[in-house]
Amino acid sequence: MAFPAGTPTVTLVGTIPSAVAGTPFKGKLVCKPSAYLVDAGRNAVYPGGGSVTFDSNGSFSVVLLPCDAAGVEPVGWRWYLDLQPSGGTRVAFYANITGTGTVHFDDLAPVPAPGGGPSSGSAVTSVNGETGAVVLSAADVGADVAGAASATVAAHAAASDPHGDRAAAAAALAAHEADTTLVHGIADTAVLETQSGAQAKADTAGVAAISAAASDATAKVAAHSAASDPHGDRVAAASALAAHEADTTAVHGIADTSALETSTGAAAKVTAHKDALDPHGDRAWADGKFATQAALSTVDGYVNNALTRVTAIEQGTAWLSGLQVAGNAVVSAGDLTVSDTSKGYRFRRGGSALDFEATGADMILSNWSGTGFNGTQHAYLRLSADAQNVQVAGKIEFVDALYGATKHTLDPSTGVAALGAKNGLTSIRLCGRRASAGSPTTGAWAAGDAVQDSAGTWWLCTADGTPGTWTSPPATPTAHASTHVSGGTDPITVAQSQVTGLTAALAALLPLTGGTMTGTLTNNVASGTTPAFGGGVSGDTFDRWRVLANGTLELGPGNAARDTNLRRSAANELTTDDALIVSLMFRHLGTTAGFYGATAVTKPSVTGSRGGNAALASLLTALATLGLITDSTTA
Repeated sequence: MAFPAGTPTVTLVGTIPSAVAGTPFKGKLVCKPSAYLVDAGRNAVYPGGGSVTFDSNGSFSVVLLPCDAAGVEPVGWRWYLDLQPSGGTRVAFYANITGTGTVHFDDLAPVPAPGGGPSSGSAVTSVNGETGAVVLSAADVGADVAGAASATVAAHAAASDPHGDRAAAAAALAAHEADTTLVHGIADTAVLETQSGAQAKADTAGVAAISAAASDATAKVAAHSAASDPHGDRVAAASALAAHEADTTAVHGIADTSALETSTGAAAKVTAHKDALDPHGDRAWADGKFATQAALSTVDGYVNNALTRVTAIEQGTAWLSGLQVAGNAVVSAGDLTVSDTSKGYRFRRGGSALDFEATGADMILSNWSGTGFNGTQHAYLRLSADAQNVQVAGKIEFVDALYGATKHTLDPSTGVAALGAKNGLTSIRLCGRRASAGSPTTGAWAAGDAVQDSAGTWWLCTADGTPGTWTSPPATPTAHASTHVSGGTDPITVAQSQVTGLTAALAALLPLTGGTMTGTLTNNVASGTTPAFGGGVSGDTFDRWRVLANGTLELGPGNAARDTNLRRSAANELTTDDALIVSLMFRHLGTTAGFYGATAVTKPSVTGSRGGNAALASLLTALATLGLITDSTTA
């Protein structure tokens, strides 16, 4: 539905993209006026606001009533805007949206709530001992500072030997190399001979044998020398070395050498350990003990949402789906309004009185016979919404004090108005007017009933009955002014002493010459253009001055018609249709001025360089704007 014809509007537009890749947000913008708005000139009321949903591009456009719309009351209201992007940060604030045309959401600046919030209440006042806009830190919720886990993992990955594995392997190998006892079952490896050493010793022994045996041992020594392993030492050493190389248990004190890692393998495992997401389960353990950054962001959103809602309750802009109060309820420095989109009522304390008002429908004042708005409903009073009209149902009793004795009664069921009870007198029961002359002749009547017949004669019932006993006062002759004039049947004669006394009485109230009058002199005449007061000089043919009922002051020479005037032409404005000459001083204290019919403007500023023509052009423009000159110059 469009606004009523002639209503000023402003279009609020905005685009809500994500800061990452510009992905458009989904969501809505909720717009609520800060007050119940009434546009009496266009017969419109605005009891609430509404919302607009973001389109597929994350944009919205909504037509609103501007805060400075002429004729819309109360003055000073503001828009309460609640931006609700799905998955984004919710933002809510008051904004002063004025003018017409298009306004961008990003150009709006938050303004204070109109009228302030309630003077007292039981809303949340602090979080963790802090007030105002509270920001929760990791310590406030028992969590590590953001980035601490990432820094620890990065340091672990950059360490050359985070678990000491490389140092332990190097130490074990060094000990193995240095060990000479109980190596692979050999009591003392120092006594073992190398193949070259054994060969050298064998050669030495052969030389000695040859030298000792001389000629007879030559053949044996030659054979011994030529033999590859005359004593089996080489075979034994080779076998022992092969057994040593194949042994994987109890080698140099290492229980299982197959479990040792090569340098390449150790580097690969360290690299895999470094690249693992959670090699020790620290992150999984921390996630189970502390809130994650994503969880804290969600909690922060919940807290901000709660603070926004609490602020709305404190500032009186929250719309509650229902309210139940057990005990006293106080509305401080505000009005209590109960309404929907079509009708409502309110208790208003603004202004000089206390008002109970309704809108949109007739107001009915009623009372139920039951204790929970049940039983029989008795409707007593109807205040019409479409006209200044009041209807009262049922008998009305007028008493000195509530539950006291009845003084007057209006009873629509019997058609009787019982009035008058002064000094203990019985009320007169006014029963209506007959369509014919004479007292009633039918129906049941009670003593005290009063009836007027068609001739204007009043009849009083003096005894109950059908039709009862009636009486009327004797007729009173009507006096006519024509009978009292001179020559009439009953002329009035005024004695000279009476006239003299009247003159003295009037002179005492209004002196004919001199004297002083006190109080207000009021003269009510037929129309605004009728003279109310005037005066002049003795012998003048015209009043030299007159004040008309509409306040216009007319002035003249006395020997001719008045030719000068001063009158009120508009609110806070005096106008004369004639010349005005100031002999002493004329001082203008206003902020705008205009001459020769020019529209009044504020004091102009002359700009430009005095060394060129810019200043002259600015001066000519300023003087022409004031109406002091007509600028017919050329460039």
